[in-house]
Amino acid sequence: MKAEQTGAGPGGGPDLASSPARKRAAANTIATELQPNTKKAGNRSDASMTSAAGTFAGWATGKGLKTAHTTWERQVRALLGRLDTEKGALGSAANILVTTDVERGTTIRRIPSSLRTY
Repeated sequence: MKAEQTGAGPGGGPDLASSPARKRAAANTIATELQPNTKKAGNRSDASMTSAAGTFAGWATGKGLKTAHTTWERQVRALLGRLDTEKGALGSAANILVTTDVERGTTIRRIPSSLRTY
């Protein structure tokens, strides 16, 4: 590229390139790996945090630990919700793109063409 030229710009090109199979695989990875492992990691601190907060009950440290644990649980739930949303969006996008492609192909095949007589 010469100094006076600019790059291609964002977006990578004018064509939509999508793989429904890859979208389904990504949704499956979220369901079978990310969600269960996130839930497991989120629950990991429950017993020790509850025990520590109980040990320091009545102290500012106990209140701080309880607040931190509540915040942690809320963040884990938010992350699990986000993963669920992304999983659903990937599955929907794969279905929408395939359906749209089939519908457009059907519409185009209905257009009369003189080339069909050859």
